Amino acid sequence: MEITWLVILVVALGPSLPPPQHFKRAPTGMPPYPVTNLVVGDPYAVLAAGPWLQLLHASSGELLAEEDTTLPIRVLAVDESFEHIVTTADNKKLVVRQREGLKVLSTRCAHPPPPPIQGLCS
Repeated sequence: MEITWLVILVVALGPSLPPPQHFKRAPTGMPPYPVTNLVVGDPYAVLAAGPWLQLLHASSGELLAEEDTTLPIRVLAVDESFEHIVTTADNKKLVVRQREGLKVLSTRCAHPPPPPIQGLCS
């Protein structure tokens, strides 16, 4: 099943998929981090693999910027112009980055869900 999805991804993205040498690897002796998020636009692509965030040129696969966020990236979003990249990791912090150099513009804690109200639900 995983191979089927990879083939579909490669066929769908064609030359937009970055070359494998840009995918980050874990420390020596460990398997590579799986690509957990991939957003492809024109002319940029943003890739999250484990704690690594990478900005690539979508057509050439050239690595434009990368950052080690120290925690696995769980959610990745970009605006339509690819000017801002938003990530959330296991620490529940919402981080907004600028495309150029992946500079952090703002960070805030995501609010936890409210506690359940006692007595309403059994």
